Amino acid sequence: MIEEGQQRGELEGDGPEEIGLTLYATVLGITTMLNSGMIESARLEGLVGTAVTQFLRGARPAEPH
Repeated sequence: MIEEGQQRGELEGDGPEEIGLTLYATVLGITTMLNSGMIESARLEGLVGTAVTQFLRGARPAEPH
């Protein structure tokens, strides 16, 4: 999916592995916060949705292709 997004000009970055790892680390961080009790489970879906949305918005090229 990451490679497809790069081919369509929706994502930029050095390689799909870097993008995937960064997104995975973000979601893993949220999961760790949930499992450690820092956040309640009712917030999980919203936090993951926000994180993915912000990640994709921030990963867009500065100039549309």
